[in-house]
Amino acid sequence: MDCFLIKPLNVGHGESILIYVCHGSREFSLLVDGGSYGKSVGADNSPVHNVELLKDIGKNRTLHGLVVSHVDDDHIGGIIHVIRELKRVDEGKNFFLIFNDYIDHSISFTQGEKLINEIKCLQKRENFNVKLVNTYSKRYIHVDTWIEKNLNTMPLHVLSIFQRKMLFKKRKNNIYITMLAPGKKEIKDLMKEWKKDKIKREEGKKYSANSNIINKSSISLLIEYNGDSVLLTGDSTIELIKSKLDELGGKITHINYINLCHHGAGRNNRGILELIKNFNCDNVFLSTNSVKHPEHPCLSMLFQLLKLNTKLKIYLTNKLLFQEVFPEWESLNDKMSLQSDSQSPDNAAEIIFNKIENLEFPISEKNLKNILYEEKDKSTEIRVDLKQLCKKIKYQLTEAMNSGRIIVVSNDNFPHILIQGDKNEE
Repeated sequence: MDCFLIKPLNVGHGESILIYVCHGSREFSLLVDGGSYGKSVGADNSPVHNVELLKDIGKNRTLHGLVVSHVDDDHIGGIIHVIRELKRVDEGKNFFLIFNDYIDHSISFTQGEKLINEIKCLQKRENFNVKLVNTYSKRYIHVDTWIEKNLNTMPLHVLSIFQRKMLFKKRKNNIYITMLAPGKKEIKDLMKEWKKDKIKREEGKKYSANSNIINKSSISLLIEYNGDSVLLTGDSTIELIKSKLDELGGKITHINYINLCHHGAGRNNRGILELIKNFNCDNVFLSTNSVKHPEHPCLSMLFQLLKLNTKLKIYLTNKLLFQEVFPEWESLNDKMSLQSDSQSPDNAAEIIFNKIENLEFPISEKNLKNILYEEKDKSTEIRVDLKQLCKKIKYQLTEAMNSGRIIVVSNDNFPHILIQGDKNEE
């Protein structure tokens, strides 16, 4: 069977995605992140059990590549379990690891240190051959050569933005992975945070790292195969990824599937409506269960996406959880206390509902006034029936779930997202 599929794994509030491609007797398996180090609330399986689940995907029961997008526990933690499980069973193993942690090995967050130590242990064993790959090289010819020599897989090419821009024709049945982000600037910013963290830990103190800098250091990849493509984003931002795609100079005109940034958080996905429109994308997916972080995903943003593109489908690892007032609106709940002469609370909710594609998240009072009053006096305080607004959005999202526009990917009912292959096997 020939196929190209995405399997988002239910690791609770974290993220773990398997990309699998096969053609005839040859196949390629790539695991992007592994969820948390410990079992997350609401997850299907423990991280160690997921190692066996991953092996069952392919014919040869093997992983050819791993990606650690960044050092947050809900992404890197489970990968440490994967490495330890490989070491425990002592299987001979060749694979590549995409992870930006080798500008200075003496600087690292705790989980990053654990991962590098595990990799060093594997590299000392004769039956393990691990190739470390970063995202900020100008060319990856040496990586392609290593893959061809050491991996029994499909023809695979790792490209920088420069190389992808210079690529004029893609070969059939070849896989292309383009490193979009982070670049050297984002890595340097991250290193400064790592140094601060290291100093504080040596002093026996805790350091609260800048989450925006960590998230912007997330690895973002574009995977292409036979005319179809998947954009993987980690916890990065759409604004950063869009700037990297723009550097390709129009080489990419269509993206089939986009992984929403940071588990669907509103702030990280600013600009997603434009990105979906510009790249003719009809499918998005995300990993979260909303238990630890109820603001993930931003429910109003999901409604925006469905309204913008009537063909769009949204794939989730868990069912949506609804609160009476969605988390993205709670910060404005107390501010919107006075009713203007021109709008009743119910009418204001109706206007916002009908013009929701004009909102930006996180929501600001100024943004709401621009929608409600347009050319009128924006200094007037506003009052919106948030419960009524959220009730209307909840109804539309529930209808989308019932009609198959929002789909929960699970081992029992809908095991994976099939991009290419026999639809009867989906």
